[in-house]
Amino acid sequence: MPTNEVDRYIAQYEGPQADMLRALRALVKEALPNANEKISWGMPSYALYNGYVFHYAAHKNHVGIYPGPQAITAFHDEIAPRYKMSKGAFQLPLGEEIPRELILRVLQYSTRDDQR
Repeated sequence: MPTNEVDRYIAQYEGPQADMLRALRALVKEALPNANEKISWGMPSYALYNGYVFHYAAHKNHVGIYPGPQAITAFHDEIAPRYKMSKGAFQLPLGEEIPRELILRVLQYSTRDDQR
């Protein structure tokens, strides 16, 4: 039985979506153990220092990663060749392996003092 709002969010999905959501959640919790986890803007969101630093959401054919425009700009050369992207987000296709090292670097970048 889901115990909090992020558990409930993930529980509504099955298969590759649920697998990716659980893996992303574990990765974020590992990298940001002190982050406040909750649902904001309809998706799992993580806040530190009174501001959100990372979000992700399930979609039909991908999981969206929402680190914000500054992180997308900073990692553009790594993201653009592999993933669909927009000004503040990029898409991980369902069934593909999560780019663990990239996500960890994005999380580290997003929590830097000059990014708050």
